[in-house]
Amino acid sequence: MRYAFENAGLDFLRFRWLLRADGVQAVMELAPVRGVWMPARMTLSGRATTALGAYALTFTQEFFDYRQADTGARLAEPESDR
Repeated sequence: MRYAFENAGLDFLRFRWLLRADGVQAVMELAPVRGVWMPARMTLSGRATTALGAYALTFTQEFFDYRQADTGARLAEPESDR
């Protein structure tokens, strides 16, 4: 399964006159892990323009080695003041 967000609007950022972000894209890829859809890879990419020139940025994070967490808890009745 794959979710893609393209051209996310960044008009709300401060100092837009100093750095202009163009063509921003975020992609999240999911994979089934023991019957549950978990993140497998996340990629952020985009372009930025400053007075010094144009730059391209790509960041990828891969997720792996999922393990089931073991927890323990018990519910207790609250003690009555009577």
